[in-house]
Amino acid sequence: MIKKILLLLITISAINIFAQDTTGLNNIIRLIDKGNIIQAKKQIDKANTVKNSENPTYWLYRGVVFHEIYESHDEKVKTLSKNPLQEAYKSYINARKYDLNKMYISNIVTALGYVTNEFTQEGIEHFNSGDYKSALNYFESSIAINSLPEIMYTDTILFYNSALASEKNKDYDKAIKYYKKCMELKFGEGKIYIDLANVYKEKGDIDTYLYTLKEGLAFFPNDTDLINELINHYISVSDVDNTIIYTKRAIEKDSTNSNLYFILGSMYESKKNIDAAKKQYIKATEIDSTNTDAAFNLGVLYYNSGVDKIKHATTKAQKKQAEYEYTRALIYIEQVYEKEPNSRDVLYMLKNIYRINGDNVKKAEIEKKLSELK
Repeated sequence: MIKKILLLLITISAINIFAQDTTGLNNIIRLIDKGNIIQAKKQIDKANTVKNSENPTYWLYRGVVFHEIYESHDEKVKTLSKNPLQEAYKSYINARKYDLNKMYISNIVTALGYVTNEFTQEGIEHFNSGDYKSALNYFESSIAINSLPEIMYTDTILFYNSALASEKNKDYDKAIKYYKKCMELKFGEGKIYIDLANVYKEKGDIDTYLYTLKEGLAFFPNDTDLINELINHYISVSDVDNTIIYTKRAIEKDSTNSNLYFILGSMYESKKNIDAAKKQYIKATEIDSTNTDAAFNLGVLYYNSGVDKIKHATTKAQKKQAEYEYTRALIYIEQVYEKEPNSRDVLYMLKNIYRINGDNVKKAEIEKKLSELK
């Protein structure tokens, strides 16, 4: 990978031979070309003098040496430096700084192009291993290279990775900065607003968390993830009215999601609007017959209605109405029982309903089941 730079430098080295090598550096390139990195490292260390402190040739060759160390698979070579890629990067930057005549600028830009890719890969590996601080340093170094006037390249993924690493590292201000940069670059659509909002939430700034989600929803009104984020928040803080508002909005976007009808039913139930709650639970079970949460809640509503009616029944008609409520409850409770045969709540309700409707055989089966569970 570094060979492209090396070939250019060998050419420069050959030119310098005829012009008399006054720097004493050309032999370093010959050593690298022969694969003698250990000796090249010794030579470049010797060249670390006051005379070469502002010599672009020295810094460029030094960068190549450390770059070779980084890329080497030879364990002896790898021990020559603790952080060779960073040393290569610093050297190339110094070469650029002191190359006033732009003699090496093409070589430097090529080399830095390799470095930024390697920084990015290192950042990903450190992120995946849980070292978020180091990951962020690598990502930011890549961003710095891409920002150089000779390069001026915008890698949006780098800004997003930097935001993620900053957030994981609990550097929330940087996370906010990088997520906002992603927004500026039109990256991520509604998801970026959720990511940014959650940083504010982690900081404890709930007002800005909500403002960010709603701002995102204004730009991306069909983004169901943004709506669901708001629903989940309002559920968590027991804000029934706002939960209803955003759940209805979610249903407008996705009318086949049975869980949304379950949530809406739960909210109406909490407001004691039982008829509205039943309607939503029924809709949830119609869409998805395996939605046991909706079936259970619906069964409980009918069961409780039956209990209430049987307590106050003084006529045959009133008792019949109570029995009807129990019969409706049984439909849904038995559905849940098929999925959750060991639920004590379900078993107790079934036992009572079978007792009331006189089904002693099934009542005995449930009582046996309860005794076995004990």
